[in-house]
Amino acid sequence: MKNSTSVKSIWQAVRAHYGFQSTGTHFLDFASIKLDVDERPEDLFQRLMSSIEDNLLTANSSITHHGDAITADEELSPTLEN
Repeated sequence: MKNSTSVKSIWQAVRAHYGFQSTGTHFLDFASIKLDVDERPEDLFQRLMSSIEDNLLTANSSITHHGDAITADEELSPTLEN
């Protein structure tokens, strides 16, 4: 708790601890997400949306786009959401 600087840093620690750190390689698993037995379609939608949102670029991250630093958080467009 003393090392936490923000909610973002807490989530980063939780993801690292439980082994579900978000990386570009997880985005490739998107196509394998399927409706589980006894799962509601709404639950599947939420898992899909969570996967996409976890891979949006954020400002001030170490990731660049075509060599340029990201200056604003990437937003989920209506086209991508549909």
